[in-house]
Amino acid sequence: MNPLLWLAIGIAGGVLNLIAMAWTVAGVRPGREIRAVSSLVGGLGLRLALATLLLTTALRHSAIAGLCTFAGLWLARWLFLLPIVFCKTIKKSA
Repeated sequence: MNPLLWLAIGIAGGVLNLIAMAWTVAGVRPGREIRAVSSLVGGLGLRLALATLLLTTALRHSAIAGLCTFAGLWLARWLFLLPIVFCKTIKKSA
């Protein structure tokens, strides 16, 4: 398979990871500590399982596929989080 396809698969996995993280954080409410902890642990397990599944599948194919998938996971995280960080920094300084 083409390494760019594995990069795209990694980026898609990273986006799903971020969606799961946002869903977990959005579900945290005051007064529901037990539910919040179980939601955080469950979300963490889901995100780790997704990343493990993607990386294991890619590494079974080839080392280049594994590296491209890892790069896609990493790029998705930073490409979606950096604008949020910069917007908050700009708002604080203004």
